[in-house]
Formats: sequence, structure tokens, C-alpha cells
Amino acid sequence: MISAGIHTDHLPHSSPSLWRRTLRSAGLMLTALMASNAWAQLPGVSIQADKRQTLGLQTQTVSPIKTYRSLGYYGHLMTPSTHQWQVATPLAGRVVQVHQLHGPVKAGDPIVTLESAQWLDLQKQYVNLLADAEPLNAAYERARRLSKTGAVSDKQYQEARAALNKNRQQRQQLSQTLKLAGMTEAALQQLRQTQRIEDSKMNLRAPVDGLLETLHIHSGQRLPAQAAISRIRQAQTLALELSLPKTKAQALSLNQPVEIEGTNQPGLVNYIASELDPLTQTVTVHVRHPNADNQLMAGEMVQAHLLWQAPFNTPAPVYRAPSRALSQFDHQTVIYQLDQDRLQPIRVEVLSYEGDQVIFTLADPSVVTRTFTLISGGTSTVKSLLQTVAESSTEQGGQE
Repeated sequence: MISAGIHTDHLPHSSPSLWRRTLRSAGLMLTALMASNAWAQLPGVSIQADKRQTLGLQTQTVSPIKTYRSLGYYGHLMTPSTHQWQVATPLAGRVVQVHQLHGPVKAGDPIVTLESAQWLDLQKQYVNLLADAEPLNAAYERARRLSKTGAVSDKQYQEARAALNKNRQQRQQLSQTLKLAGMTEAALQQLRQTQRIEDSKMNLRAPVDGLLETLHIHSGQRLPAQAAISRIRQAQTLALELSLPKTKAQALSLNQPVEIEGTNQPGLVNYIASELDPLTQTVTVHVRHPNADNQLMAGEMVQAHLLWQAPFNTPAPVYRAPSRALSQFDHQTVIYQLDQDRLQPIRVEVLSYEGDQVIFTLADPSVVTRTFTLISGGTSTVKSLLQTVAESSTEQGGQE
């Protein structure tokens, strides 16, 4: 478990005999008790409330918490593939005008104007189909009426109907092709009504709102069909890629919230790799993160925190307390429990930090009740008291 950044205070060094004289003068009665912790035989100290106030000790009652933030992990932001659109030329042609080289665009904005013989040919085909539609429809209606009287055969009637249906299907397919190539619905409607070809120029338009990447084309350049000339990225949602230790990644679940430092709304885990990176021995995790206010940018390096919610992946309860409640005693990270005027060091494992608060769990949950009182201020004094009692007990044992 993490133990970096532990808050420790040290009083001026003094001899055990001097500490005992000081404590006697303060009217304190120390009772050396042997702790039941398996990890070390630690002494306890009994000290009354008025004496704790004299020594400036502060206390706080803590209970198990339901949520906490992990330590920070650095990752980089990128635009997810689901929020990128390729801008490509639907038909071959020559660049006549570049309307926008890069930057924000709205859906339907013209980006490039091409002069295309294929565009002209599509319009001609559509106009020809429109011209054929009227006589085909007239022939069908005539055959339908005459078939009822037996003046024409059923075969002739079916042929007239098939020819009209074929024309209708070809017009529908060609109208879709023209729309995909960049013709607006208004322009297509005008072409139906006038049946007159305007020109051979077509506009390549933005399919969605977003940010247009820089175009590397120029006027007069000839482009083949399906030539990719740029991309449009949408920044309202970004993907955060993290590399996490194996133990943390295995404890994660899909849709678990993750918070980027400095943002208000968390993202959600949407991918957890099933194998370790052989070089870093970490697991790749992707987080889909909202960015409605455009506060974040693709390519940015950010610090993120995993948001853990009860029940946690540790069997022991998790607590939050001021960081100054932590201490080092007998080479172990501890807090000092106060139970009916008795002070006792309890070994803990640090999980995270939240500002000036520490998140920890008990190494042995059985040594305390779920809600307990700890020393939140003056831990250096408690440490010195315990060390003095321990040294005194050792000296007495030696004399015996």
C-alpha cells in the first residue's frame, strides 16, 4: 500500500528520565499496557481528558466512508473514433475554391468547390430519367385502361408497369447519389422542376458540426474520387487513456466513474484491456469523458482519479481523516486510537489522499469497532509518550 507523504512531527530529543520527570510534574499517571497487535508488541498509555487538553491533543471520531478518490494517474486525451468524420471527395474533379482551410464548421457549411465532369454527367442522367418518366407514365395509364376492356394483352400491361417502376427506381437511386455527392434537397427539387442543369460545379460540405483539420489542397489541384482531404473532429466527448497497475485495473468495472482533475463532471470507464503491456506491465483503460464546455483538448496530458464506491475491493472498512493523524511508530504507519482514555497505536494502510485528508484502512480491522476515535492533532506528543513508556518498561525489565 502507498505510504509516501506521511505526516510526522518530532519533538526535541530528550532523555527518558527527563520525559518521566516532565510527565510527573504535569500530574500524569502512565500505565504501560501490552497491545494485542500481532505485528508488534506496542505499549498503550492511559491519559485523562483534562491532561489531553493540557498537552494540546485533538481528537476526531471516524466512521467507514462510502466513496473516495484514488491517487492521481496521468493519461492523455484523444478524440474517439466515433466522433471523427472523414472528409473525402465523392467524385473526381478539379479544385475551384477552398472555402475553409481549417477551424470550426457547422453541418452543411461548404468546404471545397470542385468542378467535375462526373457531377455534370449525373445531373444529365437524372434529367433524362425525369424526361422519360412522363411518357412512361402515360403509356402505363393507357395500358391499364385498355387492359380492362381487353384491347391490350395482360403482357403489354405488365411491360408498361415494369418500365415505369424501373424509371422510378433509377430516379430514386440517382437522387440519393446526387445527395451523397453534395447536392442539397433544395437544389435537387429545383432540378426536378426546371429539368435544367446549372453547371459542373459541386460543393463538398461538412457532414456535422465540429473542428475541421487543416486542408492540404489548393485551387486548380485535380483530385480523384474518394480522396480523403481532411477530418472533422467533435470535441464534446473525449476519450481518456490511462495505464493502470494490474491490481487497480482488475478492481475496475465498466461504467465506473473517473474524474479528471479540475473538471466538474466525471467520465465513465468503457474499456479495460484483457492483457498487460509487456514493456510497462500496466493495463490500458479507456474512459469516455464529457467535454461540453470545451475545457479539455485532444492530446492534453491530464491527471485523473478513480472514484471508488462501497463495497470496496478491500474487506476492511475504509476511513477518512486529517493527514496529520498519521504517524510513524516502530517503523510502521499508524494512527493513535483513543478508547476510554487509553491511547493505542493501530497500524493502517494508506489508500489515497484528498487534499489535507488521508484515506486509509486498518491492517487488522478486528482491533477496533467500526466507529472509533483517533488523535487528529498532537500525534508527535503521543508518539513521544509511547516511546518513553516503552523505554521505561524496557529499563525496568533489565533491572529485574
